[in-house]
Amino acid sequence: MANEYFLLFKTAQSETRCWRNFEHRHKPDIVPIIELTRGRKKPKAGQGIPEDQWSSMPGIFDYQKSIDTVLTDFADSEASILDMTREPSLSCAELSELTVSVNGYARWRQFCSQMRGGGLSNMIPTILINPSDDETADEYKDNVRTQLDSLITDFGGVAYRASVLHDTDFLYDITLLAPDINQHVAAGRRFILVIDHEFIRTGTGILHALRTSQIIQQVRLLTPHIEVVVLATSFPSNVTEVGGEDEGIFRAEETYLYEEIMRQINDNQGIFYGDYGSINPVRNDLVFARGGWRPRIDYPTNDRRFFYYREKREASTYASHYSSVAADVVADPKFDALSGSWGVKQIQDAAVGRVPSSSPSFWISVRMEVFLQRQAARLFP
Repeated sequence: MANEYFLLFKTAQSETRCWRNFEHRHKPDIVPIIELTRGRKKPKAGQGIPEDQWSSMPGIFDYQKSIDTVLTDFADSEASILDMTREPSLSCAELSELTVSVNGYARWRQFCSQMRGGGLSNMIPTILINPSDDETADEYKDNVRTQLDSLITDFGGVAYRASVLHDTDFLYDITLLAPDINQHVAAGRRFILVIDHEFIRTGTGILHALRTSQIIQQVRLLTPHIEVVVLATSFPSNVTEVGGEDEGIFRAEETYLYEEIMRQINDNQGIFYGDYGSINPVRNDLVFARGGWRPRIDYPTNDRRFFYYREKREASTYASHYSSVAADVVADPKFDALSGSWGVKQIQDAAVGRVPSSSPSFWISVRMEVFLQRQAARLFP
């Protein structure tokens, strides 16, 4: 059934490479929550400008390439949710301009229409909440209501993504919009509340589930017939936070978070699972670029865990280290050669010396592809 799996998708190179190599008969049924990001910096752009000012200067980042990637890669999706990055380090001046609240977020609404015309025919726009500093309470309400009514009428559905750990005021928005939401849902339109936990630590799923279950019950008192997506990731920015220096294993906590919420809520129809595809919310590209890295390969298992091997780089090349850790992964009893998985093929090739890449970004793509294979098999049996 469609809508059983919502995937937060940041438009970065690792995720894009994964998606293009991921093949599964239920791929069109996965609902990507597409988070538009700035893309890579243009060559020679920003010279003479302090790096901390790049995101506020137009012409620095190739954001259009991210947009083109979305239009190309998700045209076949049965449904997709379009959102804007909430991470300042992943935004740019041009994307920020689309989020201004003037005239009911008119620029965002126009952009969404352009994206639909460009190929995202089944897209569902996200309601943006980005009031200006001098916006009055009445102006705030009018802008949000205008945005909701316009988008949901035009597209037949909208999403609202709430950062449950950091945005404790989102219930105010739901309360404000509840009469309009209920009216639209009664007319056959969709309202999808994405409860985004971002990163959760291994072993904390039960604690998060208790709080989130209470929030869902509060929301359902206001808007009883909306859809809810429970979104999270537990893949750490540094694996040594949960494992050893050379190897480790930890569980995909996001799957247990969802199961516990479903257990705690009796009427759990319309509550769906979502994750980040094993991607951590915080990017660390510059860490790799400036300080080097320990070659590492992660492997998602069929029992909802990850294990990894990594090596400290010595005099050998990165490629030789990746071949060595790939051999460790393949020799591990927890490794199983998934049929039809692009990611598994890359690991197997590397294990016998045919290393396809020495880039950390590439091996993130490999992990993500195997993870998507696992989730598709689990959620679309």
